[in-house]
Amino acid sequence: MKEDKRTTRELGAQLRCPSGPDASAVGDLMFASNAEMISRTIDQMNIQPDEHILEIGFGSGKHLPYLFSKVKNLHYYGLEISTAMIKQAEQCNQARIASGEAQLFHSSVDRIDPKWENTFHRCFAVNSIYFWDDPLQSLQHIYDLLNANGEITLTFIEKEFGEALPFTDTGFRFVSPLQVHDWLEKAKFKMIKITDFLDAASSKDGKKLNRPYHIAQAFK
Repeated sequence: MKEDKRTTRELGAQLRCPSGPDASAVGDLMFASNAEMISRTIDQMNIQPDEHILEIGFGSGKHLPYLFSKVKNLHYYGLEISTAMIKQAEQCNQARIASGEAQLFHSSVDRIDPKWENTFHRCFAVNSIYFWDDPLQSLQHIYDLLNANGEITLTFIEKEFGEALPFTDTGFRFVSPLQVHDWLEKAKFKMIKITDFLDAASSKDGKKLNRPYHIAQAFK
């Protein structure tokens, strides 16, 4: 029992910031588990050609080909706290990085360079808000980074569902749609909309499950 508990906590820590010899496998696992959720998030955004897009927590970066397939001349900026995930994403997107279409940075949401103020048309984050130290402060910072009428899109699983998972008892802080709406409102975002979805996914321990999640969208 103690061994099982330690194993699930280790998995939870890896999901927050993959590292060590298992990081690449964890990155693949996260992408396989979240691919539908990520694609749905990208589809929900009305991305236009020539826009500058910021993503918080890009993981393995295996979703970037789908993102770039949506429009032409997209300018992508990604932030990630895991150096292992940055390496994996670089390997998966060598051509776009070489061309300057995609730029990857080792940074957390609370350490975004202020020189990017009023730069981005859109910012999105899938399953990363659970790990933000101060979500309201981070959203206020993102607000400043967006240009006029810029859009933020946040995707997160149902609070009760997330809290019931065996590997999320430490390091995760799940949030409700009401809490996210309140933060967005306090950060001065407008036209806030939160939509409910359900996907058939595999858990990190391989079990099949129906996972409820939400996509929150708002504008500067």
